[in-house]
Amino acid sequence: MKLVRLLLVVIGMYGVTACAADRVYQWTEDVVLSGGQKIVADRRAVFEVTNDLLGGRGPGWLFKEASIAANLPAPISKRVSLEGRLAPIVLDVFNGAAYLVGVPTAIGEDQWKVPSHELYVAFRLGDQGWQRIPLRDVPESVRPNLLASVRTVFLDRPPAPSHVSLELKSKVDSRPELDRRYKTIVRLPTPSK
Repeated sequence: MKLVRLLLVVIGMYGVTACAADRVYQWTEDVVLSGGQKIVADRRAVFEVTNDLLGGRGPGWLFKEASIAANLPAPISKRVSLEGRLAPIVLDVFNGAAYLVGVPTAIGEDQWKVPSHELYVAFRLGDQGWQRIPLRDVPESVRPNLLASVRTVFLDRPPAPSHVSLELKSKVDSRPELDRRYKTIVRLPTPSK
C-alpha cells in the first residue's frame, strides 16, 4: 500500500512540475510574397508539455500558441502582427491586400469557432487591423509561405536557430510526412444548406 501511495505522489509531482514548463521559441524568418518581394517576419511559438501516461507514449510537447509580426511592403507599408492559438502558414500580399492564414490548435478550434468544413482561420488586413474572413475569400494564388515544420526545426533538432532561411524552410517543409494542411491550403467543399 505504501508503494502505491509513493508511486501516486511521484506521478503527481511529475505532472505538477511538467505543467509549469512551456518551451518558447523565437526566430526571424525569410518570407517570399506572391509578388516576389522578400520580407523578414518575427515569429514565436510556444509548446506545452503533455503527459500521455495512459496512452503509453510518455511525456511530449503540444503546440500551444504562436505570434507573427512583419513590416509589409508598399502599397500597405505597415507593421502587422497577430497572436493566438493558431500556427500561421501564410502571410502574403496579393493585389494590394494582405492575407494571413493559420491552422488552429486543438484548443484554438474552439477559440476561433472554426466551421466543420474549414481547416484554417483566415484574415484580410482592413482599416481596423486583421479582419476574419471565410477561407473562400482568400485568393487561390495565395499559398503557404511560412515555416510549417516548427516542431521539427525547434523541438527535434537542437540547437534552435535564431533565423530560418528560405533554404532551411524548403528543406524541412518538403518532407513527405508533413501534413498536407501545411503544404497547401486544402479547400473542403462548403456543405449545402
